[in-house]
Amino acid sequence: MSVKKNKRIVERWNEEVFVQKKVDVIDELAHADYKHTTTGINGREEAKEAIRKAFAEGREFSGLDAIATIAERDYVVQVRKSGVVVYRLAGGKIIEDSVYNKPEPQK
Repeated sequence: MSVKKNKRIVERWNEEVFVQKKVDVIDELAHADYKHTTTGINGREEAKEAIRKAFAEGREFSGLDAIATIAERDYVVQVRKSGVVVYRLAGGKIIEDSVYNKPEPQK
C-alpha cells in the first residue's frame, strides 16, 4: 500500500468515525486484528462498542486536526496539539494505533 493511501485511510478514520460518528466504517478501515494499545481495545467489535459507548456518554472527540502527518512504509504518525498518534497499517487497514498525549502543565 502506498504511503498516500495509508495517510488517506487514517484521515478517513478520524473524520468518518470520530467527527461524522460513522462507527460502522471501522469494519472497512480497521484490520480484523486491530489493537488500540493505549486503551487495550482488541478487535473491531470491541472498538465499535467502546466508541459507541463514548458517544452515548456525550464524549466529543476534539483535537483530531493534525498539525503534521508523516507516513513511511506501514506507519502513519499524526502530530496534534494534544500529542502524537502512531498508526500501523497492514493490508490497507489500521492494525494498531497508540496515542501519546502531552502531559497537562503542572500548577
